[in-house]
Amino acid sequence: MEKYRELILLLFFLGLVWLIERNRITRLILYPLTLIVTFFHELGHAFAAHLSGGQAWSIRVHDDKSGVSTTAGGSRIVVLNAGYLGSIIFGFLMFCLPYTPVGDWSLMIIMGFLLIAMAFWVRDFFTSLLVLAVSALLIFLDNFCPVELKVFLVKFIGVCCVFYAWFRIDSYGRNLKWLQYGDVNGQHLETDAYQLSRITKIPAFIWVVLWRLISILVFLLMAKIALNHSTV
Repeated sequence: MEKYRELILLLFFLGLVWLIERNRITRLILYPLTLIVTFFHELGHAFAAHLSGGQAWSIRVHDDKSGVSTTAGGSRIVVLNAGYLGSIIFGFLMFCLPYTPVGDWSLMIIMGFLLIAMAFWVRDFFTSLLVLAVSALLIFLDNFCPVELKVFLVKFIGVCCVFYAWFRIDSYGRNLKWLQYGDVNGQHLETDAYQLSRITKIPAFIWVVLWRLISILVFLLMAKIALNHSTV
């Protein structure tokens, strides 16, 4: 059993993510975590704008767990894809952090990343408060929690980011309109998938399937890493 400990832990994370999204009580308890995962999604848009030759002006997370990035220029296809793909990449990197030589500093690395992103792109009070509160919590956890718990938290946040394309999209609703519009701070705005469908003529559900397929493939890669680590 010890041989498969890391793999079993990863599967436990997956079950925990599913439980959070299916249970109102756990969603409420882990509300700050959901906000931070949304922040990483919007951060993906911002990075993609810069990398594709454009600019990102701001990142904003709302108290209803929605978010919005204000960008200009760059490749719209790249920028629109980078929300969910960006959260997957960030989640994968976070999951891998504890396995690296800087693993003991995982929480502080995440905190530093959040603060740098805030300095560049956060302009509103709520998102600033969110980042500062989470940063303070990460400092507390890093100083007073056992190593096992810190590793658990980093990996769990990573898994949540990787599967953001599942639980965030589902939260839009159960009818066909969820492919087109999502609620952002009380406003009905076009989803990333629907905007991509208008640009590329590829149906929105294809983009959703693609993001979810990539998240599964990345999860399988994470499982392979966890299994290899268990057998060392």
